[in-house]
Amino acid sequence: MEFFSQYDFVVIGEHPAALWAVRKLLRSDMRVLILPMGHHSGANLLPRSVLGDFEWNPAAWPDRDRDPIQILSPGHRFRVTGDDEERKEEFKFHFGKDPIPGVRTGAEFFRGLRCLELGRDPGFAYDPGAAGMDLLSRVNGTVYHDGESGWVVRRLLSRLEEWGAHVARPGQLRRIFMDRKNFVGVQLLGTSRMVAARYGILASQLDHLRSMMSEDLDLRSKPSGWTFDVRFECAPDVIPPGLGTRMLVVESGAPVLEILREGRGLFRLRITLPMNETTLARDEQRRIAERMLAVCQKLIPDLEYNLRKVVPDVRDPERAETVDLPRLHPFDDLSRIPLDRLVYDETSVLPLETGVPNLFLIGEESLPSEGIHGGFEAAKKMFELLAKREQRPDLAQVATPPA
Repeated sequence: MEFFSQYDFVVIGEHPAALWAVRKLLRSDMRVLILPMGHHSGANLLPRSVLGDFEWNPAAWPDRDRDPIQILSPGHRFRVTGDDEERKEEFKFHFGKDPIPGVRTGAEFFRGLRCLELGRDPGFAYDPGAAGMDLLSRVNGTVYHDGESGWVVRRLLSRLEEWGAHVARPGQLRRIFMDRKNFVGVQLLGTSRMVAARYGILASQLDHLRSMMSEDLDLRSKPSGWTFDVRFECAPDVIPPGLGTRMLVVESGAPVLEILREGRGLFRLRITLPMNETTLARDEQRRIAERMLAVCQKLIPDLEYNLRKVVPDVRDPERAETVDLPRLHPFDDLSRIPLDRLVYDETSVLPLETGVPNLFLIGEESLPSEGIHGGFEAAKKMFELLAKREQRPDLAQVATPPA
Protein backbone atom coordinates (compact mmCIF):
# COMPACT_ATOMS: atom_id res chain seq x y z
CA MET A 1 0.00 0.00 0.00
CA GLU A 2 1.19 3.52 -0.83
CA PHE A 3 0.89 5.74 2.24
CA PHE A 4 0.14 9.45 2.23
CA SER A 5 2.72 11.93 3.53
CA GLN A 6 0.14 13.59 5.82
CA TYR A 7 -2.68 12.19 7.98
CA ASP A 8 -5.13 13.65 10.45
CA PHE A 9 -4.54 10.74 12.84
CA VAL A 10 -1.95 8.01 13.27
CA VAL A 11 -3.03 5.13 15.54
CA ILE A 12 -0.12 3.15 17.01
CA GLY A 13 -1.39 -0.21 18.20
CA GLU A 14 -4.70 -2.02 17.87
CA HIS A 15 -6.70 -1.79 21.08
CA PRO A 16 -10.40 -2.25 20.17
CA ALA A 17 -11.37 1.07 21.78
CA ALA A 18 -8.91 2.94 19.57
CA LEU A 19 -10.19 1.08 16.52
CA TRP A 20 -13.74 2.08 17.47
CA ALA A 21 -12.48 5.69 17.59
CA VAL A 22 -11.08 5.22 14.07
CA ARG A 23 -14.55 4.23 12.87
CA LYS A 24 -15.89 7.52 14.24
CA LEU A 25 -12.99 9.50 12.75
CA LEU A 26 -13.63 8.03 9.31
CA ARG A 27 -17.27 9.09 9.55
CA SER A 28 -16.02 12.63 10.26
CA ASP A 29 -13.93 12.58 7.05
CA MET A 30 -10.60 12.23 8.84
CA ARG A 31 -7.63 10.61 7.12
CA VAL A 32 -6.32 7.81 9.38
CA LEU A 33 -3.25 5.55 9.36
CA ILE A 34 -3.22 2.49 11.65
CA LEU A 35 0.10 0.90 12.66
CA PRO A 36 -0.63 -2.46 14.38
CA MET A 37 1.99 -3.73 16.81
CA GLY A 38 0.92 -7.39 16.65
CA HIS A 39 0.12 -7.56 20.39
CA HIS A 40 -3.63 -8.26 20.04
CA SER A 41 -4.32 -5.67 22.70
CA GLY A 42 -7.74 -5.80 24.34
CA ALA A 43 -8.19 -9.57 23.90
CA ASN A 44 -11.41 -10.80 22.25
CA LEU A 45 -13.83 -8.54 24.13
CA LEU A 46 -16.14 -5.84 22.79
CA PRO A 47 -19.05 -3.89 24.31
CA ARG A 48 -22.18 -5.20 22.61
CA SER A 49 -23.30 -1.65 21.77
CA VAL A 50 -20.36 -1.07 19.40
CA LEU A 51 -21.20 -4.00 17.13
CA GLY A 52 -23.63 -1.81 15.20
CA ASP A 53 -20.83 0.65 14.42
CA PHE A 54 -19.00 -2.19 12.66
CA GLU A 55 -22.21 -3.50 11.07
CA TRP A 56 -22.06 -6.81 12.90
CA ASN A 57 -25.20 -8.67 13.85
CA PRO A 58 -25.06 -9.34 17.61
CA ALA A 59 -27.15 -12.50 17.18
CA ALA A 60 -24.51 -13.93 14.84
CA TRP A 61 -21.55 -13.06 17.05
CA PRO A 62 -19.74 -16.34 17.93
CA ASP A 63 -19.53 -15.54 21.62
CA ARG A 64 -20.17 -17.28 24.90
CA ASP A 65 -21.92 -14.41 26.65
CA ARG A 66 -25.27 -16.20 26.52
CA ASP A 67 -23.89 -18.81 28.93
CA PRO A 68 -24.31 -17.70 32.56
CA ILE A 69 -21.26 -17.35 34.77
CA GLN A 70 -21.35 -19.52 37.88
CA ILE A 71 -19.68 -18.11 40.99
CA LEU A 72 -18.67 -20.91 43.34
CA SER A 73 -17.59 -20.52 46.95
CA PRO A 74 -17.34 -22.94 49.89
CA GLY A 75 -20.91 -22.16 50.96
CA HIS A 76 -22.67 -20.61 47.97
CA ARG A 77 -23.26 -21.05 44.25
CA PHE A 78 -24.41 -18.04 42.22
CA ARG A 79 -25.69 -17.92 38.67
CA VAL A 80 -24.87 -14.58 37.03
CA THR A 81 -26.59 -14.06 33.69
CA GLY A 82 -26.65 -11.18 31.23
CA ASP A 83 -30.28 -10.44 32.14
CA ASP A 84 -30.61 -7.65 34.71
CA GLU A 85 -33.94 -8.88 36.12
CA GLU A 86 -32.58 -12.38 36.70
CA ARG A 87 -29.54 -10.93 38.47
CA LYS A 88 -31.79 -8.85 40.73
CA GLU A 89 -33.82 -11.91 41.72
CA GLU A 90 -30.70 -13.97 42.33
CA PHE A 91 -29.15 -11.16 44.37
CA LYS A 92 -32.22 -10.80 46.60
CA PHE A 93 -32.39 -14.56 47.13
CA HIS A 94 -28.79 -14.78 48.36
CA PHE A 95 -28.42 -11.48 50.21
CA GLY A 96 -32.00 -10.94 51.42
CA LYS A 97 -32.25 -7.40 50.10
CA ASP A 98 -32.82 -5.55 46.86
CA PRO A 99 -29.78 -4.24 44.95
CA ILE A 100 -28.91 -0.61 45.57
CA PRO A 101 -30.54 1.55 42.84
CA GLY A 102 -28.16 3.06 40.33
CA VAL A 103 -25.39 0.48 40.84
CA ARG A 104 -24.80 -2.27 38.29
CA THR A 105 -26.23 -5.49 39.68
CA GLY A 106 -23.33 -7.54 38.40
CA ALA A 107 -20.83 -5.39 40.28
CA GLU A 108 -22.83 -5.83 43.48
CA PHE A 109 -22.61 -9.59 43.06
CA PHE A 110 -18.82 -9.45 43.08
CA ARG A 111 -18.66 -7.01 45.98
CA GLY A 112 -21.36 -8.71 48.02
CA LEU A 113 -19.98 -12.19 47.48
CA ARG A 114 -16.49 -11.16 48.52
CA CYS A 115 -17.80 -9.44 51.68
CA LEU A 116 -19.77 -12.57 52.48
CA GLU A 117 -16.65 -14.71 52.16
CA LEU A 118 -14.79 -12.34 54.49
CA GLY A 119 -17.58 -12.69 57.07
CA ARG A 120 -18.89 -9.15 56.64
CA ASP A 121 -22.35 -7.87 55.78
CA PRO A 122 -22.50 -7.03 52.06
CA GLY A 123 -22.19 -3.25 52.33
CA PHE A 124 -20.91 -2.96 48.75
CA ALA A 125 -17.77 -1.09 49.82
CA TYR A 126 -15.44 -3.75 48.43
CA ASP A 127 -13.79 -3.01 45.09
CA PRO A 128 -13.47 -6.20 43.01
CA GLY A 129 -10.37 -4.81 41.28
CA ALA A 130 -9.27 -5.14 37.68
CA ALA A 131 -9.65 -8.91 37.43
CA GLY A 132 -13.18 -8.85 38.82
CA MET A 133 -14.20 -5.93 36.62
CA ASP A 134 -12.77 -7.62 33.54
CA LEU A 135 -14.89 -10.70 34.23
CA LEU A 136 -17.84 -8.50 35.12
CA SER A 137 -17.59 -6.69 31.78
CA ARG A 138 -18.32 -9.99 30.05
CA VAL A 139 -21.69 -10.09 31.77
CA ASN A 140 -22.73 -6.45 31.47
CA GLY A 141 -23.33 -5.71 27.80
CA THR A 142 -20.10 -7.25 26.54
CA VAL A 143 -19.63 -9.96 23.95
CA TYR A 144 -16.73 -12.37 24.20
CA HIS A 145 -15.27 -14.49 21.42
CA ASP A 146 -13.46 -17.35 23.12
CA GLY A 147 -11.39 -18.41 20.18
CA GLU A 148 -8.14 -17.69 18.41
CA SER A 149 -6.14 -14.85 19.95
CA GLY A 150 -6.50 -11.61 18.01
CA TRP A 151 -9.54 -12.74 16.00
CA VAL A 152 -11.59 -9.68 16.97
CA VAL A 153 -8.76 -7.20 16.30
CA ARG A 154 -8.04 -8.66 12.87
CA ARG A 155 -11.68 -8.41 11.91
CA LEU A 156 -11.91 -4.82 13.12
CA LEU A 157 -8.84 -3.89 11.10
CA SER A 158 -10.27 -5.54 8.00
CA ARG A 159 -13.52 -3.59 8.26
CA LEU A 160 -11.73 -0.28 8.84
CA GLU A 161 -9.55 -0.87 5.80
CA GLU A 162 -12.69 -1.43 3.72
CA TRP A 163 -14.02 1.92 4.94
CA GLY A 164 -10.92 3.90 3.97
CA ALA A 165 -8.36 3.64 6.78
CA HIS A 166 -4.79 2.85 5.76
CA VAL A 167 -3.58 -0.21 7.70
CA ALA A 168 0.13 -1.07 7.75
CA ARG A 169 1.57 -4.51 8.34
CA PRO A 170 2.17 -5.38 12.02
CA GLY A 171 5.56 -4.22 13.21
CA GLN A 172 6.09 -1.71 10.39
CA LEU A 173 6.57 1.24 12.78
CA ARG A 174 10.18 2.35 13.16
CA ARG A 175 10.09 5.72 14.96
CA ILE A 176 7.64 8.06 16.73
CA PHE A 177 8.69 11.67 16.24
CA MET A 178 8.10 14.45 18.77
CA ASP A 179 9.40 17.98 18.56
CA ARG A 180 9.63 19.86 21.86
CA LYS A 181 6.90 17.71 23.40
CA ASN A 182 4.67 17.90 20.32
CA PHE A 183 3.76 14.82 18.31
CA VAL A 184 4.63 15.43 14.65
CA GLY A 185 4.59 12.03 12.92
CA VAL A 186 6.11 8.58 12.46
CA GLN A 187 8.69 6.79 10.35
CA LEU A 188 8.00 3.38 8.81
CA LEU A 189 10.46 0.58 8.11
CA GLY A 190 12.09 0.80 4.70
CA THR A 191 11.58 4.57 4.35
CA SER A 192 13.68 7.57 5.31
CA ARG A 193 10.94 10.20 5.26
CA MET A 194 8.52 11.05 8.05
CA VAL A 195 4.78 10.49 7.74
CA ALA A 196 3.32 13.65 9.31
CA ALA A 197 0.14 13.71 11.42
CA ARG A 198 -1.86 16.26 13.36
CA TYR A 199 -2.75 13.82 16.13
CA GLY A 200 -1.56 10.47 17.41
CA ILE A 201 -3.21 7.71 19.46
CA LEU A 202 -1.11 5.27 21.48
CA ALA A 203 -3.19 2.09 21.44
CA SER A 204 -0.59 -0.32 22.77
CA GLN A 205 1.16 -0.65 26.11
CA LEU A 206 3.14 2.52 26.68
CA ASP A 207 6.33 0.81 27.82
CA HIS A 208 6.42 -1.22 24.59
CA LEU A 209 6.60 2.02 22.62
CA ARG A 210 9.21 3.97 24.58
CA SER A 211 12.20 2.70 22.60
CA MET A 212 10.63 4.10 19.41
CA MET A 213 10.04 7.62 20.73
CA SER A 214 12.38 10.46 19.81
CA GLU A 215 11.61 12.09 23.19
CA ASP A 216 10.73 10.33 26.42
CA LEU A 217 7.37 10.86 28.15
CA ASP A 218 7.12 11.57 31.86
CA LEU A 219 4.67 8.71 32.32
CA ARG A 220 5.29 5.28 33.78
CA SER A 221 2.72 2.51 33.86
CA LYS A 222 3.00 -0.55 36.02
CA PRO A 223 0.99 -3.73 35.46
CA SER A 224 -0.41 -5.16 38.67
CA GLY A 225 -0.29 -8.77 37.52
CA TRP A 226 -0.37 -11.29 34.70
CA THR A 227 -2.60 -14.22 33.79
CA PHE A 228 -1.38 -17.78 34.25
CA ASP A 229 -3.34 -20.63 32.71
CA VAL A 230 -3.45 -24.41 32.75
CA ARG A 231 -5.36 -26.67 30.37
CA PHE A 232 -6.49 -30.22 30.97
CA GLU A 233 -8.58 -32.92 29.35
CA CYS A 234 -10.61 -35.50 31.21
CA ALA A 235 -13.14 -38.21 30.40
CA PRO A 236 -16.44 -36.40 29.55
CA ASP A 237 -18.58 -38.92 31.42
CA VAL A 238 -17.11 -37.91 34.82
CA ILE A 239 -18.26 -34.28 34.52
CA PRO A 240 -21.25 -33.84 36.87
CA PRO A 241 -24.48 -32.32 35.54
CA GLY A 242 -25.07 -28.65 36.25
CA LEU A 243 -21.42 -27.69 35.97
CA GLY A 244 -21.32 -24.39 34.07
CA THR A 245 -19.25 -23.55 31.00
CA ARG A 246 -17.81 -20.47 32.76
CA MET A 247 -17.18 -20.55 36.49
CA LEU A 248 -15.46 -18.33 39.06
CA VAL A 249 -14.18 -19.96 42.22
CA VAL A 250 -14.01 -17.46 45.11
CA GLU A 251 -12.33 -18.42 48.37
CA SER A 252 -11.19 -16.22 51.23
CA GLY A 253 -7.50 -15.33 51.00
CA ALA A 254 -7.10 -16.66 47.46
CA PRO A 255 -7.25 -14.98 44.04
CA VAL A 256 -10.30 -15.62 41.88
CA LEU A 257 -9.93 -18.75 39.73
CA GLU A 258 -11.72 -18.76 36.37
CA ILE A 259 -12.68 -22.13 34.87
CA LEU A 260 -13.71 -22.32 31.21
CA ARG A 261 -15.09 -25.44 29.52
CA GLU A 262 -13.74 -25.34 25.98
CA GLY A 263 -15.15 -28.60 24.66
CA ARG A 264 -16.04 -32.17 25.63
CA GLY A 265 -13.81 -32.83 28.61
CA LEU A 266 -11.56 -29.84 27.75
CA PHE A 267 -10.98 -27.20 30.44
CA ARG A 268 -8.92 -24.04 30.77
CA LEU A 269 -8.02 -22.68 34.22
CA ARG A 270 -6.98 -19.05 34.54
CA ILE A 271 -5.72 -17.02 37.49
CA THR A 272 -4.08 -13.60 37.96
CA LEU A 273 -0.61 -13.67 39.54
CA PRO A 274 1.14 -10.65 41.09
CA MET A 275 3.76 -8.88 39.02
CA ASN A 276 6.93 -10.17 40.67
CA GLU A 277 9.87 -12.38 39.73
CA THR A 278 8.75 -15.17 42.08
CA THR A 279 5.79 -16.01 39.85
CA LEU A 280 8.18 -16.77 36.96
CA ALA A 281 9.94 -19.57 38.84
CA ARG A 282 9.02 -22.98 37.43
CA ASP A 283 8.63 -24.53 40.89
CA GLU A 284 6.23 -21.74 41.89
CA GLN A 285 4.22 -22.13 38.68
CA ARG A 286 4.05 -25.88 39.24
CA ARG A 287 2.78 -25.34 42.80
CA ILE A 288 0.10 -22.89 41.59
CA ALA A 289 -0.97 -25.24 38.80
CA GLU A 290 -1.33 -28.10 41.29
CA ARG A 291 -3.58 -25.92 43.51
CA MET A 292 -5.73 -24.98 40.51
CA LEU A 293 -6.18 -28.65 39.62
CA ALA A 294 -6.97 -29.47 43.24
CA VAL A 295 -9.92 -27.05 43.12
CA CYS A 296 -11.25 -28.83 40.03
CA GLN A 297 -10.92 -32.17 41.79
CA LYS A 298 -13.45 -30.89 44.34
CA LEU A 299 -15.88 -30.04 41.52
CA ILE A 300 -15.37 -33.16 39.40
CA PRO A 301 -15.43 -36.44 41.34
CA ASP A 302 -12.64 -38.90 40.45
CA LEU A 303 -10.96 -36.27 38.23
CA GLU A 304 -7.54 -37.38 39.47
CA TYR A 305 -8.08 -40.84 37.96
CA ASN A 306 -9.66 -39.63 34.72
CA LEU A 307 -7.17 -37.00 33.54
CA ARG A 308 -6.03 -37.63 29.97
CA LYS A 309 -3.74 -34.63 29.52
CA VAL A 310 -2.50 -31.65 31.54
CA VAL A 311 -0.50 -28.74 30.07
CA PRO A 312 1.81 -28.05 31.82
CA ASP A 313 1.88 -31.61 33.15
CA VAL A 314 2.38 -30.94 36.86
CA ARG A 315 1.99 -34.65 37.62
CA ASP A 316 5.47 -35.32 36.20
CA PRO A 317 8.02 -32.78 37.52
CA GLU A 318 10.72 -33.83 35.05
CA ARG A 319 8.39 -33.48 32.05
CA ALA A 320 7.08 -30.14 33.32
CA GLU A 321 10.64 -28.87 33.64
CA THR A 322 11.87 -29.99 30.22
CA VAL A 323 8.87 -29.98 27.87
CA ASP A 324 5.45 -28.50 28.61
CA LEU A 325 6.08 -25.63 31.01
CA PRO A 326 8.71 -23.75 28.99
CA ARG A 327 6.55 -24.07 25.86
CA LEU A 328 3.45 -22.67 27.57
CA HIS A 329 5.18 -19.84 29.45
CA PRO A 330 8.53 -19.30 27.72
CA PHE A 331 9.29 -15.88 29.22
CA ASP A 332 11.87 -15.71 32.02
CA ASP A 333 11.71 -11.97 32.64
CA LEU A 334 8.78 -9.73 33.64
CA SER A 335 9.49 -7.42 30.71
CA ARG A 336 8.94 -10.32 28.28
CA ILE A 337 5.43 -11.23 29.44
CA PRO A 338 3.13 -10.87 26.38
CA LEU A 339 0.89 -7.83 26.32
CA ASP A 340 -2.33 -9.85 26.28
CA ARG A 341 -1.37 -11.49 29.61
CA LEU A 342 -0.81 -8.24 31.53
CA VAL A 343 -3.42 -7.04 34.04
CA TYR A 344 -3.80 -3.49 35.36
CA ASP A 345 -5.66 -2.09 38.35
CA GLU A 346 -6.74 1.35 39.55
CA THR A 347 -3.15 2.22 40.60
CA SER A 348 -2.02 1.85 36.97
CA VAL A 349 -4.28 4.54 35.50
CA LEU A 350 -2.55 6.82 33.00
CA PRO A 351 -4.07 10.08 31.76
CA LEU A 352 -5.76 10.34 28.38
CA GLU A 353 -3.35 13.11 27.42
CA THR A 354 0.23 11.93 27.70
CA GLY A 355 1.74 15.34 28.41
CA VAL A 356 1.93 15.86 24.67
CA PRO A 357 -1.13 17.95 23.68
CA ASN A 358 -1.85 16.10 20.45
CA LEU A 359 -0.91 12.56 21.56
CA PHE A 360 -3.60 10.46 23.28
CA LEU A 361 -3.47 7.17 25.17
CA ILE A 362 -6.33 4.70 24.58
CA GLY A 363 -5.64 1.16 25.70
CA GLU A 364 -5.16 -1.25 28.60
CA GLU A 365 -3.92 1.54 30.89
CA SER A 366 -7.02 3.70 30.37
CA LEU A 367 -9.31 3.28 33.42
CA PRO A 368 -8.33 -0.40 33.85
CA SER A 369 -10.73 -0.89 36.79
CA GLU A 370 -13.54 -0.65 34.21
CA GLY A 371 -12.17 -3.55 32.18
CA ILE A 372 -12.68 -3.27 28.43
CA HIS A 373 -15.06 -0.35 28.96
CA GLY A 374 -12.22 1.86 30.25
CA GLY A 375 -10.64 2.27 26.82
CA PHE A 376 -13.97 3.19 25.26
CA GLU A 377 -14.56 5.81 27.95
CA ALA A 378 -11.12 7.28 27.17
CA ALA A 379 -12.02 7.40 23.46
CA LYS A 380 -15.21 9.30 24.27
CA LYS A 381 -13.25 11.86 26.30
CA MET A 382 -10.80 12.28 23.44
CA PHE A 383 -13.66 13.25 21.12
CA GLU A 384 -14.91 15.76 23.68
CA LEU A 385 -11.47 17.40 23.76
CA LEU A 386 -11.20 17.37 19.97
CA ALA A 387 -14.61 19.00 19.63
CA LYS A 388 -13.37 21.97 21.69
CA ARG A 389 -9.95 22.26 20.04
CA GLU A 390 -11.23 21.89 16.49
CA GLN A 391 -14.38 23.93 17.14
CA ARG A 392 -16.40 21.02 15.78
CA PRO A 393 -19.37 20.03 17.97
CA ASP A 394 -20.07 17.14 15.60
CA LEU A 395 -17.00 15.33 16.93
CA ALA A 396 -18.53 15.14 20.41
CA GLN A 397 -21.88 14.05 19.03
CA VAL A 398 -20.46 11.29 16.88
CA ALA A 399 -18.88 9.52 19.87
CA THR A 400 -21.91 8.47 21.87
CA PRO A 401 -20.37 6.29 24.61
CA PRO A 402 -21.11 2.54 24.64
CA ALA A 403 -23.72 1.54 27.22
